[in-house]
Amino acid sequence: MKINKDELMQWLKPSKPTEDELASAMALMHGDYEVYAERLNMIVQEAREVYLRIGQSQPLLAGDMVVGVHNAQGDLITACLGTFLHTVTAQLPIKYVIKNFKDNPNIEVNEGDIFVTNEANYGGIHNPDVIAFMPVFYKGEIIAWTTSGNHTPETGGCDPGGFCTSAKSKHDEGLKLPPVKLVDRGKLREDWFEMILNFGSRSRRIVEGDFRARLTACDRARRRILELAEEKGAGYVKALFRRLLVDGEEGAKNKISRWNDGTYRSVVFLDSTGVVPGLWRMHLTAHKVGDHINFDFTGTSPEQEGFWNAMPWAMVSVAAQYLYAHPFHDLPTSSGVLAAFDWNMPAGTIVNASPDAATSGAVLVAEFMGKLLPPIFSSMMYSSKEDKHLSGAPIGLVFGCIALAGITQRGLPFADLSSQTMNGAGSGARMDKDGIDSGVFHPALYASGSDHEEMEIQNPVIHNHYRHVVDSCGHGKYRGSSAIEVGYIIYGSNVVHRVKFFSGGRVVCGNGVFGGYPSFASSWLSIDNTNMLDMIKSGKDVPKSVRELVTSKVVSGDYLATHYGGPDMHSEGFFSGHTQGGCGYGDALEREPQSVVDDVRYGFLTDWSARNIYKVAYNPENWIADLLETQELRRLEREDRIRRGTSFAEFESKWLEKRPASDLMYYGSWPNAEPNRPIIRL
Repeated sequence: MKINKDELMQWLKPSKPTEDELASAMALMHGDYEVYAERLNMIVQEAREVYLRIGQSQPLLAGDMVVGVHNAQGDLITACLGTFLHTVTAQLPIKYVIKNFKDNPNIEVNEGDIFVTNEANYGGIHNPDVIAFMPVFYKGEIIAWTTSGNHTPETGGCDPGGFCTSAKSKHDEGLKLPPVKLVDRGKLREDWFEMILNFGSRSRRIVEGDFRARLTACDRARRRILELAEEKGAGYVKALFRRLLVDGEEGAKNKISRWNDGTYRSVVFLDSTGVVPGLWRMHLTAHKVGDHINFDFTGTSPEQEGFWNAMPWAMVSVAAQYLYAHPFHDLPTSSGVLAAFDWNMPAGTIVNASPDAATSGAVLVAEFMGKLLPPIFSSMMYSSKEDKHLSGAPIGLVFGCIALAGITQRGLPFADLSSQTMNGAGSGARMDKDGIDSGVFHPALYASGSDHEEMEIQNPVIHNHYRHVVDSCGHGKYRGSSAIEVGYIIYGSNVVHRVKFFSGGRVVCGNGVFGGYPSFASSWLSIDNTNMLDMIKSGKDVPKSVRELVTSKVVSGDYLATHYGGPDMHSEGFFSGHTQGGCGYGDALEREPQSVVDDVRYGFLTDWSARNIYKVAYNPENWIADLLETQELRRLEREDRIRRGTSFAEFESKWLEKRPASDLMYYGSWPNAEPNRPIIRL
């Protein structure tokens, strides 16, 4: 069955209603509509709680998962967070099954069936993200679908943990399930399930627990929707679903029509393709006309040989995370909102890779939507009286994501992710307040870091420290939030394999808004053959940050500071992980001086930043800002800015003369990032 990318992208938009369906939707009584729309939210919330209680992996337990409800045509109606990712892309395999299986006598879609998929070419994101979806039959008719999805950190690929960083094609990434029927008329297909668990044999218990959790969550939501249909009738349920789609579409288009028409651009750079050094860029041009926006990714770097590629629907799914949570936060989280957008992602780029491309890094590539979209939407919305307050700077990324694998302290094989270094990135500053320190993971805004003790029970590590990183925020009138840094010690296991990816240690990634600064760039630290555990046992003080460890050197061992990856760790070795802080909003010279002093006092900023970036003078004995001296320092800095400044035309002419010192393999041709080499996948 041939896969058509254009068709899959079109399936992200809601299906067209019949006249009767639309009339029934608009005839719903207002009070009735709000009550039963909230009833749907309660249904997915209950199913989410069931999901959490059964699941096993660290990301799932931290809330990086979702349960959704879709209409009979497969359109997203509502979802309960975790993350919207899997409900947005779940529309594609549902619609694929409707088109290819529903009337196929060799497969069919029956009451009690549950399908699963993780294959990127069928609408998935990357291999570890498994989606389950189930038809809801009422009196012999499909009236809805329920979905569930989460990241299970093992797929049997060339690297443990799901993120196959050494993969050269999708054939290196292990489990690749097109939409398949795992439950047939209410009975688990044991042969299929055993095949899946065999791929997850590095961490069979976690893989099995997460799969069973997905199936149970789908069924719980199905049961509750049937109760709603019994109470109100199938026609009411269909009308309610369509009304949520209509309100999402009309609400989004009404908002967009209030903003200035124009062309808006945003660009980000990164200094690695996950684990391999190399500069590349993602370039986005937004054309806004009336109530519609076209996103054009022309100028984005070409796909690359490794795992650092994405399919276009993966990009849309992460964009939806931003759209639902920020500019359209007050609208239904339905696919109706997506009707206002079109997407042009040129084939052969890092955002629209070839079918054989390795894509286990796709969610990390797609996460750059969190850097591209806020500057564009802030510029659009700033002149809107109704929406100006929604302006904000980009979120922090997951620079320090770590997958661990090996043998636990109990002698069992394991592979898992540390959600502490995923879900503690900083949010961007807003137009009237600072970001939320260590508050978010962009693809799962409502997830939290794993409980330390729970992680130490399941995995052979103990925590040396867990803290904010000083000076990790993007500076500005309102600062971005601070990043999280975690220090681990291997405990109870001889060797632990760790897959580290997504570094930004050389080039700052993303931009602040309206004069705000980007966040920080930093490196990884590991110390092998260390005496750290002996120091803890003897009661000696052990440094509680990477900065202290490097500057004091009171801990012995083999130090390795690197931007990309690192070796396996031996028993009692130390390694760190970290996130990125959020970007800043507005001019740092406009920040309230006492806020700067308070940030120094409580460890978010250094004295150097206060005096050299914010130009704030203060008394370090009583932590009180000197307003008069600060005013003078800022006046002098503004005068110096004028002296240093140049016209844009002069800047541009000199800038365009610059050329890279050597070929930029992953960037593409200079300067337009067009393909510069053949990609051969075997």
